[in-house]
Amino acid sequence: MESKVKDRPDYIKKISHDGIINVTGSVGSGKSTYGRKYRDNPDYIVIGFDSILSDKDPYTMNEEILELRKILLKKYKDLKLDEMNYYDDIVGFIKKKKKKNI
Repeated sequence: MESKVKDRPDYIKKISHDGIINVTGSVGSGKSTYGRKYRDNPDYIVIGFDSILSDKDPYTMNEEILELRKILLKKYKDLKLDEMNYYDDIVGFIKKKKKKNI
């Protein structure tokens, strides 16, 4: 299998002052690989939206994700594939943890 080479640099745009890095991209674009670099670092919280939806994403699952998932399920009863519905709750959760954010 041939490895893929990026055909352009990452697009980076500062859109807020909340200290959170939002990584978006197509399937296979490297989002999970990027997050794995920080997942086990205690200074960061890595939140994969797949983990919030199903609690079965091995790349980002940890105690903080399970805690956040419980909070969101209690408030919303059902989680759907639209992270913007939960963004303020996610930001609030991260800020309470007083860590660096990614």
